[in-house]
Amino acid sequence: MDFKFVPVVLFLFLQFCYGRTPLHPRYVRNFYNSPNAPAASGPYSHAVVARGKWVFISGQGGYDAVTDTIVSGGIVKETEKALENVLTILKEVGGDKKHIMKMTNYLKDMHDLDEVNQAYVNVFKGKYPARATFQVAALPAEGNIEIDAVAVIDNGF
Repeated sequence: MDFKFVPVVLFLFLQFCYGRTPLHPRYVRNFYNSPNAPAASGPYSHAVVARGKWVFISGQGGYDAVTDTIVSGGIVKETEKALENVLTILKEVGGDKKHIMKMTNYLKDMHDLDEVNQAYVNVFKGKYPARATFQVAALPAEGNIEIDAVAVIDNGF
């Protein structure tokens, strides 16, 4: 019997078992819901951590996690609270604001953008993530802003 193909078959078998296949641990997604952020208002996770490094955080509004109501004090306070909710979730999966690569703002009134920018200055203090802002017709619970984020962390959840 000729065994010259055994190394090739063994190599292919090992590639299948340990190579870059969809079942490889590098492609595993972990779903996370924070006990310290406002409860999700629908069938979604607060965050999904992919490949142990990429963190995708669902849209967060300016809700207080305890009262489950939008904070008072205007758009700056609401934006700061939304950012705090994003950062709370990110911290719980092993990151912080320096790990945020991109944020998207969904704003009810584009005339509030200067005040939203002030909230970003207050929170990020000069090291700003990439960002996009869109005006939308409506947001849950009559909110004025919702923010989602993408981060890359060093040691994944």
